[in-house]
Amino acid sequence: MVMRPDRFNGIITLSIPFLPRGELSTWDLLRSRGLGDLYYAFDMIKPETDERIRDASKSIPSALYWLSGEPAEGTGWDPIDAKRNMFRPAPDVLPSWADPADVKHNIETFQRTGFRGGLNQYRGVQATFEHLAAYKDVLIKQPSLYIWGDADGLCRLFHPVPPTVEEMRETAPGLVDVVRLEGVGHWPHHEARERVNAEIIKFLNGLNATDSATA
Repeated sequence: MVMRPDRFNGIITLSIPFLPRGELSTWDLLRSRGLGDLYYAFDMIKPETDERIRDASKSIPSALYWLSGEPAEGTGWDPIDAKRNMFRPAPDVLPSWADPADVKHNIETFQRTGFRGGLNQYRGVQATFEHLAAYKDVLIKQPSLYIWGDADGLCRLFHPVPPTVEEMRETAPGLVDVVRLEGVGHWPHHEARERVNAEIIKFLNGLNATDSATA
């Protein structure tokens, strides 16, 4: 989107809002806030994490449960509290929104592949930041939509109060709407699939209407 804006008519982001490349990388920004020893991602980049979460039959159900809006208030995932990490043992019963067939497929797949590929995304953050120097302060000007769950531990860390359209337009001037999903965690596309689908269709219909008007 940032590198080839001519190829995209719009963008929808779930849980993680767009942040332009600034002066500091994500890791350096977190360290400057005193979170270098606390933020969960610094644990993810450790070499031993691959083996620690290798058993997908445990790690996947744990992440699905603790990152969602299912846990009782004050017990869910907290990205800066190791005692409330995402890989704690989870209840034996899957969350009501989880598709058992999908969970089974994911467990079987990651039992075979391990999680190294996903973990490498965290390990590559600094290199990605350095490679994108030419795109510093570039904004998202196309129409955009942001959907987030108010029980998402990550969202609570970065915006403890609901972000307004006006605030988010500072980095995404074309923002159409911000949708807050009450009681939903980090998996809105699973936890509130019908609402998310409806908002996505509404946004796309708006794009189509604009394209037709300007054709």
